Amino acid sequence: MEFEKDIEKYLIKQIKTRGGKCIKLSSQHEEGLPDRMVLLPGGCVFFVELKRKKGKPSPMQEIQHAFFRKLGMCVYVPYTKSDVDTLLREKGGGV
Repeated sequence: MEFEKDIEKYLIKQIKTRGGKCIKLSSQHEEGLPDRMVLLPGGCVFFVELKRKKGKPSPMQEIQHAFFRKLGMCVYVPYTKSDVDTLLREKGGGV
């Protein structure tokens, strides 16, 4: 089983190899933010909530994700390293 921290490390490495940044989001005042904001060359920006295979976003995370999406932002929830690869192929980051 892949642990959340391992998927997160993998995501960070894959983003760095593509010349991007994978910024950790945290706030004392805003509950439920996605774990990471990803910036890729070409102006590609999206958010990632990392979960292990049997995990799921909390109700507050679901609310935040819906709000971000309402604003036109993309929020992804990869559960495996393979999901990260698929996400990056879809976003044009190759694998």
